[in-house]
Amino acid sequence: MKSFRFLQMGLLVCATAAHAQETGVWKTAYVKRGFVGNYDANWVGGTGATLRMRVPMPFAGTKARVYVKGCFDAETELAKMTLVKGVDDLGKITGPNYPVLFRGEPTLKLEKGLKEMISDEVTVPVSQGIWYVQDRYTSTKYPYAYEVDKEFYAPGEKFDEETLPKGVAARLGIVTRIDVFTTDPRPIILCYGDSITHGYSSTPNPGRRYPDVLGRLLNRPTLNLGVNGDTVSQSVALPHIATQLKGVDTVVFLMGINDIINSK
Repeated sequence: MKSFRFLQMGLLVCATAAHAQETGVWKTAYVKRGFVGNYDANWVGGTGATLRMRVPMPFAGTKARVYVKGCFDAETELAKMTLVKGVDDLGKITGPNYPVLFRGEPTLKLEKGLKEMISDEVTVPVSQGIWYVQDRYTSTKYPYAYEVDKEFYAPGEKFDEETLPKGVAARLGIVTRIDVFTTDPRPIILCYGDSITHGYSSTPNPGRRYPDVLGRLLNRPTLNLGVNGDTVSQSVALPHIATQLKGVDTVVFLMGINDIINSK
């Protein structure tokens, strides 16, 4: 009997320690919708160029998962992807690159037809602020979306370069969402809408779109799911999207201008 009680206590201590190490929940830190077509690698440094995409992290965490999606009518081949801390909004980075793997491999092929995949968990000391996704493709095509912010690029592999020389106003690459394992208790606000939410004509990169301003005023993480030209009649996917994202408890739905403009 004494041996049993001792063993039971030992298991309890081990279980408690393991639980303490895993305290936290998964929350969505970044999300994007509205991919509009295939981008040609020759427009941004050629096949194998380094792409550096700004992804603000609204809370700190210890792990990340990256969601990706390919092209509708072309294969997409990823050569390498990392997460790296940003120094500023202008593409400057610092510190190590944290590799993003898919089933243990740095490479990934997504067959045509909007195929989706979720990365392995990335152990990374996420801090609140600006981070960047860096990736390279061996394919000549990959998805893109309209964007206010500028993405940075350079020919060849330049993952360790502090800055990259060129910028393009588009969201390039296969990343659609990033979840972070965090202890931050604040619930997330999801802003869903058209170009007003998206931030059409706002200043690139420093976070001056209304969801960004709202988040700062309320001290709450916000997600921007605005798409230029969107209409209420095309927003039937909102309930599904909102329930799939982690940590969202409030949805701001701002839409209708394009319905009025396009009405006959």
